[in-house]
Amino acid sequence: MSLLPSKSDTFSSICANQVATIEFSLVEVSVLHGLKQGNEVLKEIHKEMNIQTVEKLLDETYEAQAYQQVRIVLTRYLTSRVDLTKGNQRNALQYSNSGR
Repeated sequence: MSLLPSKSDTFSSICANQVATIEFSLVEVSVLHGLKQGNEVLKEIHKEMNIQTVEKLLDETYEAQAYQQVRIVLTRYLTSRVDLTKGNQRNALQYSNSGR
């Protein structure tokens, strides 16, 4: 009878080790699956980000910046022209009101 508790302790220990091994294996499988999915995502990103696509994006960005600079220069120029015209009209009114 003294062997029974010893055998049950051994059996319990073996079962606990097997459960831990199974749980660890499940974690390993989960990690492996996550790595595979991540690898697939990276492959898709690499397909989208080839050198031609990047160069095209950079060209479009440069063109947009140049267009914006032209708009800024034109806006400043037109604003100054409008201000000059208003000033000239004001001067003409002052001149005509002064009786000359």
